[in-house]
Amino acid sequence: MDFCNRCGYMLKIEGICSICSSLELQYNSHLPSEFCSGCGYLTQNANSFRCQACDESNRKTDSSRVVNGTVSCKCEFCQGNGFREIVIDIRSFCWTNSHDSNVETSKWTSDKESVVSEVIRESWKREQNMLKAKMILEDSKEVSKLRRAIEKNQYGNEKYYLGGMDISFIKGDDVNACAALVILSFPSLEVVYEDYEMIELTAPYIPGFLAFREASFLVDRYHKLISTHPHLKPTVIFLDGNGLLHPREFGVACHVGVLLDTPCLGVAKNLIHLDAMDSDANFKTEKLKLKKGGDVMPLIDNKNDTLGMALRSLDSTTNPIYISSGHLVSLDTAVILVKVCCKYRIPEPVRQADLNSREFLRQKQAS
Repeated sequence: MDFCNRCGYMLKIEGICSICSSLELQYNSHLPSEFCSGCGYLTQNANSFRCQACDESNRKTDSSRVVNGTVSCKCEFCQGNGFREIVIDIRSFCWTNSHDSNVETSKWTSDKESVVSEVIRESWKREQNMLKAKMILEDSKEVSKLRRAIEKNQYGNEKYYLGGMDISFIKGDDVNACAALVILSFPSLEVVYEDYEMIELTAPYIPGFLAFREASFLVDRYHKLISTHPHLKPTVIFLDGNGLLHPREFGVACHVGVLLDTPCLGVAKNLIHLDAMDSDANFKTEKLKLKKGGDVMPLIDNKNDTLGMALRSLDSTTNPIYISSGHLVSLDTAVILVKVCCKYRIPEPVRQADLNSREFLRQKQAS
């Protein structure tokens, strides 16, 4: 891969990169402000000294740069595959648009933020597809064993634990939040472990890729549990969110499950809008068929695939919840597990994670 003779960055066109050519930049010992002091590539605007990719990925960088194509920054992001993929995509974009007479320099400059966001989306799409290839929608041995115990109502001396994960936000703040993991004994559904951590979600929100904002914090909570209380390892983790019931059929429950290689299922309070499913009006009519607690209704896409189930938890609740497989849990088993965990509308693992994390936030704000 060739680089610009003036600034040492981007793919060169006849010896000069499209950015240098457009902006008439002169090479000197200092990088122009259009480049990131962390990774060496385009910033969000001329007044910033860090590129949007570095900022939004919440990676700490130093003053080192990528010089003549060599990654000298030692941060986790720049050393990882994500950085190289983003760089390659930005170079490809420059190469394509530098030969397009319809693309003006001013438009390129004003669209830098959207370009980087699009590059991040494409990078995430590739990573998501790789993870999706590892997703298993059948019960693991441990989950099958738990299901048999539930169906027979015979638990013997076996100890089972269920996990609940959630991220709760400070009202009016989409960056500062609390990541929560609670562990409940089963079938008693008593909380035996809880862990809450204040976090900052600085990665961008891109529809279909919410897990890239949240999953890493939930994964950290699980690793802490395993390192400090390995005997409380959950048989299944319930996540507040979707699994297969997702625009790209790979929601946060799938993402976390695959990353941890641990059984996970998704429980959502509201039905996510999917173009591949019937209209909201049709669904409102259909959900009236859920007459009593325990009634379920399949959520089927236009390919006739069942992505999840709507469950009326109790006789006393009319609004259903939405269940989907994440990883190593079949949909049938996910529904069984959720049903036996519903003291209220929301199953206890998710309910406890939600309630307790919100209380944690209230105490933090009050202190």
